[in-house]
Amino acid sequence: MAALVVEQSGTTPVIVNSLCPGFCKSELAREYDSWYELTAVSLLLGLFARTTEEGSRALVSGTVQGVEGHGNFWRNDKFNENPAILRSDKQLQKKAWDEIIEVLESQAPEIKEILHQ
Repeated sequence: MAALVVEQSGTTPVIVNSLCPGFCKSELAREYDSWYELTAVSLLLGLFARTTEEGSRALVSGTVQGVEGHGNFWRNDKFNENPAILRSDKQLQKKAWDEIIEVLESQAPEIKEILHQ
């Protein structure tokens, strides 16, 4: 997907990388209300999940990698091989990129000008 923003001159006006904070504790499971669901969720979160602070640090560290991070996958404070789905399915990459740009343009219309300079 990062190749979609590299200009013909080889410059990169926007750095695009993928990152994963891992399995983090959150309130996403708040709709579970039966005792067995709550027990299972609590057990999984307690044993395997990072705190939200740890997850947020992973997101921040991934965003400050600079040009070296362009096109790479950041997880557990290091670059990892991009998942196969991100490497192989060009149509999915294009669709995801178009959706990202659509959301960005709705929040910051100047993004279109930045990408098409």
